[in-house]
Amino acid sequence: LKVQVLHLLSAMGRDLAQGSEVYVGDADKQTNNAKEKTFRTAGFAAFLLLGFTLWQSFLSTGNVYGWPSLLNLLRNEGVYSQKCDNRSICAERTVAFNLVFTVGSATNISGAVLCGVLVDSCGPRGGILTGLVLIMIGSLLMGFSDVESEFAWPLAYAFYGLGGMCVHLSSFSLGNAFGRSKGLVISMLVCVFSISALLFQGFDLVYRSGLGRDMILLLHVGLEGLNFCISAWLWPREALPPGTELCWSGCQISSTEKCSSSRSTGMGLKELCRNAFRTALTWKFACFLAFHFSQIFLNRCLMGWMEAVLQWKSD
Repeated sequence: LKVQVLHLLSAMGRDLAQGSEVYVGDADKQTNNAKEKTFRTAGFAAFLLLGFTLWQSFLSTGNVYGWPSLLNLLRNEGVYSQKCDNRSICAERTVAFNLVFTVGSATNISGAVLCGVLVDSCGPRGGILTGLVLIMIGSLLMGFSDVESEFAWPLAYAFYGLGGMCVHLSSFSLGNAFGRSKGLVISMLVCVFSISALLFQGFDLVYRSGLGRDMILLLHVGLEGLNFCISAWLWPREALPPGTELCWSGCQISSTEKCSSSRSTGMGLKELCRNAFRTALTWKFACFLAFHFSQIFLNRCLMGWMEAVLQWKSD
């Protein structure tokens, strides 16, 4: 009888323990679901920062891919006209223009590694501010360089490419403030990255209306300077880890974590190099490099073909 009673009590204890574990697990799931943010429940501060970031991305991120519109402006300004003898178009001038675009697009692609290290070290706000400074330098070079300069135009476009990528990558952490809708926010940023190629089309339209090149690019510098000030004011100092909730604090946007993970801190140089090496060994990174460098190779082949055609026409 004692043995049977002991077996009965032990069975009742196991049932109670399993029931309590199920109850606690369900309570934790309900709490996590209540805490998890969506696009509708992110809050005013998150939507304000998202709206400004989309506007800033349009002015800053993928502008280098609007090269055809900017090319018309530069041709009308007489850039590289010294390469042609009493002709508006020649093979040497076309090759020089193609080099400008190649340098800018290659810097935009390959500069992602440097921008990633910068974001890991300084946070998203530091990456955005650095990118905006680079873009303003590029606009100043593009607006006030001599039309016969050989190196000012590729250098300006390199600043455009590197600065745009820094702003683009630094904005991705904003998706952590929207919980389950993080993919939607990142998709919006990528979409605006593609649409931002229309910025130079706007430059061309304004140029045709009578405004000079220097004034157009100076206006762009002014807009980017305004974005610099607003980014320094709105973006939080710390990084935005998953589970972040954005709120107003002292006329600024600050972040508070809703998950139990600790706040991310800056890594040392040794840890950054180690993480970069581990990333370089992954097959996804290798495929990324192969895809983009194949694009550069095909672009160079197209340039060579265009050069041959133009040389044939000139002869």
